[in-house]
Amino acid sequence: MKDGLRRLREWSRHRPTAGGICLVISAIFISLPSLNGFRIGDMILTVSTISGVSTVWLAVLMALCAVSSLFWLHTRVLAGLSAMVIALVAFPAANFGGYVLGTLFGIVGASLVLAWRPLPAAGEAAADEEGAETSPEPATVDAEAPAEPETAVIEPVPAPEPGATETTAPLPVVDDGRLGAHRAPTDRETIDPR
Repeated sequence: MKDGLRRLREWSRHRPTAGGICLVISAIFISLPSLNGFRIGDMILTVSTISGVSTVWLAVLMALCAVSSLFWLHTRVLAGLSAMVIALVAFPAANFGGYVLGTLFGIVGASLVLAWRPLPAAGEAAADEEGAETSPEPATVDAEAPAEPETAVIEPVPAPEPGATETTAPLPVVDDGRLGAHRAPTDRETIDPR
């Protein structure tokens, strides 16, 4: 029994467990309006129309995001973003997001999944601590290593000659509003001399 708990604890340390649990709770709350009928005084509140179907779909998708974030870590960001969108869509589509609690748990769970980062390995953590305590050694230059290329020098365009007109001066490039699309000005366009 203790070995199983130890393995579960070790497994959950390497996953966004708190976010996944919040997403499962959110899926349960979102599905409540379509699965249960509630009696308020003499009135029974049930959802059996098309909104009941959408509520079930939203709950299933939220549960899928929870499972995905817990078992497939490479889908963590996609699952977190999807869960955030589902939680926000559930608010108007599923009786205020499962009586508001489904939306709140969904937003908190998605935020926890998106904010989670994997723990560094034990060897990496020890190396980081040792590196922080000691100062780095100065870099040495290897005589056989190729030299780095020199930086290119860009020379400015020479100013137009004193007797030159605007047509003989270098023409500026006109940006026509599209990203990366530049062209030379036409004869009808005015050139700003600035």
